[in-house]
Amino acid sequence: MSADDKLNRTILNVRPNVLFEISYCLGYFDQLYVEDYENEIRPVVIVKEDKTYTPSDLNGIEVIEYSKANLVTKAYLTKIYLAIEERLELLFTQIKDYYKNN
Repeated sequence: MSADDKLNRTILNVRPNVLFEISYCLGYFDQLYVEDYENEIRPVVIVKEDKTYTPSDLNGIEVIEYSKANLVTKAYLTKIYLAIEERLELLFTQIKDYYKNN
């Protein structure tokens, strides 16, 4: 999510189509992981620009936040990359375990 549209002088908003795509991902991927709430790994993670307004409906979804000013540094890009890689590794492990046991 990036701050592409101005809501007013101080609030920047994400484009409506991006919110729709996030909702689609939540609906599609969350239905795959409702059997085991205790060990559940949420497959949807939002990568969000720090200035972007987040609707309250998206509270509770894991967010990786970035700043355009810091995005040019290699350390910051590495941090985002590692966070995404860690999430994907956990998700793939869960998927393999699910199919191994079923």
